[in-house]
Amino acid sequence: MDLEDKYNELQVSPFNIPFLRDLGIKAVAIVNFDILYGPVCYLKELSNSSFSEKLKKVDTLAELYTGFARTEIDVITTLDEKVIVSSYTEKLETSEVTSLLFLVCVLSADTEKLVQYCRSLTKRIRGDPERFNSALSFIIEQERKKSHALIIERNGTRIKGLNINDESIVSGNEFLNFNGFLFIDYNRAEVDGRFFPKRINEKKVDFRALVKFIDTQKNEAELSFGELITLYYKGLELLIYLHNSGAIMVGTKKMRSRINYNFINKWFFNFFDVYLDVHGIPEEKGTLETLKYLDREISGEPKRFIISELIDLMINSEKSTPELLVKPSSIKKRGWISLRTEYELFLEYLELFDGSLSIYKISQEMSVPLSKVVEFIIFLKSRNLLEVYKKKR
Repeated sequence: MDLEDKYNELQVSPFNIPFLRDLGIKAVAIVNFDILYGPVCYLKELSNSSFSEKLKKVDTLAELYTGFARTEIDVITTLDEKVIVSSYTEKLETSEVTSLLFLVCVLSADTEKLVQYCRSLTKRIRGDPERFNSALSFIIEQERKKSHALIIERNGTRIKGLNINDESIVSGNEFLNFNGFLFIDYNRAEVDGRFFPKRINEKKVDFRALVKFIDTQKNEAELSFGELITLYYKGLELLIYLHNSGAIMVGTKKMRSRINYNFINKWFFNFFDVYLDVHGIPEEKGTLETLKYLDREISGEPKRFIISELIDLMINSEKSTPELLVKPSSIKKRGWISLRTEYELFLEYLELFDGSLSIYKISQEMSVPLSKVVEFIIFLKSRNLLEVYKKKR
């Protein structure tokens, strides 16, 4: 067998990679040992790893068989990383095949959880690298079900989620798991840091140094469009999302929070897609309201289609003014059932939609969520009863 036949890339869906990164995994490897053909390695690198570099040497593969195939070792700790290992052996008619699964992770990773995952994956793939991605998807799906199965009550509020510890919840409320957000638009050469913490560990944030760090790490990790990675910078855990335009959205997670990756990819995609398309710089209050709206809609109903126009109006709610194209009395005479059942309150405030108030101001006057006002606007706009104008700066 040629040297190039000894190594193959382990196929992992880009939608599953964020889950691995959040666990602190730097590389995944499956090494199969056949008495007749020798070792074959299937490797997926998520970031630089000293252990994965050793795996690229054939001599090391042989040593692994000697060291781990017949032992019960679960965890190896080196100076800069941990390696979780699990083995599987299958006896054939003419030979015996032993498979080792390695999860290479950062030193701070949750070892107990990774050992469980490693054993579960080993049992499911049974030495077949082509089964790895489906086995990983199964684990992710099980975690998602757990997050919906348990009800946590905190401060009088009932929340669907998985209780990790006293200060950590996996839930659909992804917005609550972040300290702030940073947007880097390379095409416009703009950095929007209004939603990002201004101080870290009592020190002022150097945005120039931060952006340089993110750019370097992004290139090193070979981040693909629509993919999420996790980085650590001066005490902050950063979630990096690359849009297909080349722009980057950075979320800084709160300590001990857990992000539900089954929702967060869509969450980032829908919001960022519209954020980049809107003209000018979105207003702060509208942007934050949009993020909260996505929490409710995507996390609660992940299959629901999010209308881009709705998110656009929310982001620009402070500079967009809706104006009726007909008299309020004309709308009140309409016999639409949905108008009476879903928007009855709005019939009392139609005079506010005269083009003088912003969408955000109307929501304040009516004391209703911004998203509800936007939904009503789209309801009328789709029936040619209203138009929305954006104020020019």
